[in-house]
Amino acid sequence: MKVKQLFSNQDEQAFLNHETALNSRYITKIYGVFIFLYAFFALADLFYYPDDLAILFTIRFAIVIPILILTMILSSNRKLAKYHQYFVAFSFFTGGAGIAYMVILYPENVVYYGGLFMVYFAGFLLIRLRFAYATFAGLAILAFHFIGYWIVQNNYSETFLFGMLFYIGANIIGIIGAYNFERQNRSQFLHDRIIQKISNELKENYQEKVEQFSQLEQSIKENKHLIEKNEELARLTKSLNESEHRFREIVHNIDAGIVIHGPDSQVIGCNERATELLGLSKDAMMGKLAIDPDWMFVNEDESKLPIEDYPVSQLLRTKVPFKDKVLGVVQGTDKPIVWVKVNGTLIIDTQGNVTEVLINFIDITDLKNSHDMLSKNEKQYRLLTTQMQLGLALHKIICDETGKPIDYEFITINPAYETLTGLIGKDIIGKTVKEILPNTESYWIDTYGKVALYGKPIMYENYSSELKKYYRVSAYSPDKGYFAVMVEDVTKQRNIEIQQEYLRNHDQLTGLSNRIHFNENLLELDQQALMPVSVINFDINGLIIINEAFGYEYGNQFIQHVAELLKTVFSEDSIIARVGGDQFAVALKNTSKEAADSLSRQVVKGVNDYEINGTQLSISYGIAEKTNPEDDIQKLFMISENAMYSNKIFASQSFRNQSIKSIIKVYHEKNPREEEHSHRVSALCEEFGKVLGLSDDDINKLKAISHLHDIGKIAIDEAILNKKGKLTNEEWEIIKKHPEIGARIISTSDEYAVIADDILAHHERFDGKGYPFGISGKDIPLRARIISIIDAYDAMTSDRPYRKALTKEETIQELLRCSGSQFDPDLVETFVQKILVSSNKTT
Repeated sequence: MKVKQLFSNQDEQAFLNHETALNSRYITKIYGVFIFLYAFFALADLFYYPDDLAILFTIRFAIVIPILILTMILSSNRKLAKYHQYFVAFSFFTGGAGIAYMVILYPENVVYYGGLFMVYFAGFLLIRLRFAYATFAGLAILAFHFIGYWIVQNNYSETFLFGMLFYIGANIIGIIGAYNFERQNRSQFLHDRIIQKISNELKENYQEKVEQFSQLEQSIKENKHLIEKNEELARLTKSLNESEHRFREIVHNIDAGIVIHGPDSQVIGCNERATELLGLSKDAMMGKLAIDPDWMFVNEDESKLPIEDYPVSQLLRTKVPFKDKVLGVVQGTDKPIVWVKVNGTLIIDTQGNVTEVLINFIDITDLKNSHDMLSKNEKQYRLLTTQMQLGLALHKIICDETGKPIDYEFITINPAYETLTGLIGKDIIGKTVKEILPNTESYWIDTYGKVALYGKPIMYENYSSELKKYYRVSAYSPDKGYFAVMVEDVTKQRNIEIQQEYLRNHDQLTGLSNRIHFNENLLELDQQALMPVSVINFDINGLIIINEAFGYEYGNQFIQHVAELLKTVFSEDSIIARVGGDQFAVALKNTSKEAADSLSRQVVKGVNDYEINGTQLSISYGIAEKTNPEDDIQKLFMISENAMYSNKIFASQSFRNQSIKSIIKVYHEKNPREEEHSHRVSALCEEFGKVLGLSDDDINKLKAISHLHDIGKIAIDEAILNKKGKLTNEEWEIIKKHPEIGARIISTSDEYAVIADDILAHHERFDGKGYPFGISGKDIPLRARIISIIDAYDAMTSDRPYRKALTKEETIQELLRCSGSQFDPDLVETFVQKILVSSNKTT
C-alpha cells in the first residue's frame, strides 16, 4: 500500500493506537443492528425448521450472539482501542461462520444464503475493518463454508456454487472497500500530523517574530531584511524606515546627549551632542566601559563620584531607572566642569534580560551657574537675567488670613521669560497670576508657596494648561515671602517623548495597542476582583488573497474596518490590540467565556457583512478564560491563540476556495466578454483533451484552467484591460504580471493549487520568448501549452476593441505561422487537423 510506505515505525505505532482509526460508536450501532437482524432470523428457524429449534437456538442465542455482544463491549472500551480490529474481525468471522453453518445444514433454504451475503457486507462495508483483518476474516468464512459444506453434504450443488460466486464477489468488494477505507484513514492520519507540525512551526515562527520586534533598533534591521524576502511586509518595513528616519533626526537634533551602553556597560552608540557634553570624540567613546579612566564625573559639591555610582553602573546594579540626577562632567584640568542632568533607563527583552542601557545628558551648566551667580551677587544676577536664554522671574507670594498661599505677584521678568511664556513684562508686572492666567492650576501656587515661605529650593517639570506648554522649572527663595524661578520650555522634548511612547505602544495603521502594550495592560487585570478575565484572539481568514487580488490598500482598509468593529462591539474599558499583521487580541475583565463568545460572534457577523468588490470576508477566533487566581494570566494569550488556530484550520481553507470563486465571479461581472471567452475555451479544451486521449481528471483540470487562467487580471486597472488603442510599454509590463498574480491567488487554495503552475505558464512561448520566466519547449507544462493555443484561437476568432475577428482561414494560417515559435508544433498540427479542419469549426 503506497500510503502505508510513507509511515515510519513511529507513525505506524501511533496510527494503530489511534482511537479514531476505528469509530467505536459507529461500530456499536452496527453491532446492535447486526445482533437484532441475527436474532430476527430466528423467525426463519421457527418457520422452516421447528424440529431443530433447540440446536438452532443454541447456535444463535447461546454461542454467536453472546460472542457478538462481548466483542461489542470490548470494542467500546477506549483502553482497548488498539485491539478493536482483533475483536471486530473475530466477531465478523463468528457471525459469518454461524450463518455459514446453517447454510451447510440447510442448503435448500435461500434465506440463509441471503443472511450470509448480508454478513459479508456488514463485515466489510459497515464495520470498516482494516485491509489485512478484513481479508483474513472474509476468506476464513469462505473457507469454513466451502470445506464444511463438502464434509456435511459430500457434494456441491448448483445453488451452492452460484452462492459461492456471490460470496466471492462480496469478498472482493469488501476487500477493496476495506483497502480504500484504510488508505483513506492513513492518508487523513498523515494529513492531520502534517497540519499539526505546520501549526507548531507557525506558532514558533510567530513567537520569534514578536520577540524580535520588542526593540526598535533590532526591529528596523530585521524589517530591512524581511522587505527583500516578503512583499507582504513592504508596508510595515516602509513605516519602520520612516520611523527610524524620524527617530534619527530627533536624536541628531535634540539638545541632549544620548549614550547607549550594552549590558556590559560598553558604549555602543551616541549622538553628536553627547560627544560635546562628555568632551570625547565619537571614535574615542565607542567601545568604552563605565570603568574606563577617561570618564570622570563629580557630585554637585565637585567631589569625585565613585565609579559604582556612575549612571550606567548604578542602572546595571540597581535595575531601577532614574531621572534628573545632577552631575558634573570633568573634560580636563584646564576646562570648566560641564553640569548635566542625567536620566537613565533600561531596555529589557521579553525574557527579562537587559539588552541596552540608555543614558541621556541635558546640559544644565547655564542653569546651575545662574543659580550660583544669583545667590552670590545681585549685580551679576541682573546682568545674567537680561542675557541668559533661560526664563527668569521674581515673584511675591500672596497668602490668605490663615497663611495659606492663594496667589502670587509678578515683580520682574527677563526677556527670555517673555519669549518662553508669551507674557509681556509691561502687561504683567504688578499683577497676580490669577489676574493674568485665571485658570492656573493650584499645584503651581502651592509649590511656589513652599519655596517662598520655607526657603527650600526645588527643580521640577510640569505642564501649564493656560500656556499649553511643558516647562522645566528651578525655584528658590532670595528672601522670605519671595521666590525666583528659572524656566526652560521643554515642550518640544516632552512632545517627542510622548510621541515615542505612543509609537512604542500603538499600531500605526489602526491606532490600537500593539502586542507589547497589550501584555503590559493584561497584567493590570490580574486581580481577583476583576475575574473572570477572558482573552480573545482574532485572525482574519485569507487576507493574502485580498491583498493579491485587489491590492494592499483594500487589505489595509479591511484591517481598519476590523479595528473599528472591535471598538464598537467591546466596551471602552476592554483592552484591544493588533498583535500581528492579520491578528487582533481583546482582553475583558469580569467577563465569562460564554459572554466573550457571544461578543465574538457579533464580530464574526460584522466581518461577514463586509464585502470587498463582491468578495465576502471571514474571521476566526479562540477564547481563553481565567477564573482561578493561581493561574498565570500571561498564558491566556497563548491558550486563546491555540484555540483560534484550531478553528482557523477548518475555516480558512473553505474561505479561500470560496473567495477565489467570488473573485472570478466579480471579474466576469465586470468583464462579461471574458466570461464568454472562458466558456468557449472550456468547451474547446474538453474537445481537444478527448482528441489527445487525456484522462477525465486532466480534462477537468483543463476546464478549470480555462475559467481561472486570467484571474490575475482582477488586480489590473480596468482602463488598461479595456483600452481600445495600443498599450504603452508600462501598461504592457503591468498586463504581463497577471499570470504571477493569478498563480499566487490560486496557490492559496487546496482545491485549485494543482493548476497554479499551469496558470503561471499559460503565456510562455515554445521558443522561450514568453513571460513571466521565458521557459521553452517541453519545460512548459502540457496543460499550459494546450491553453495557450486555444486561448489564442478564441481571441483571434472574437471581436476585440481594437480589431475585428479573423476568418477561419486567417486563424489557421496564423496558428501555423506561430507553430514552433509561440506554440507547440505537434499540438498545433493536431488542433488544426482534428478540431478545426475535421469538424469544420468556424468559431
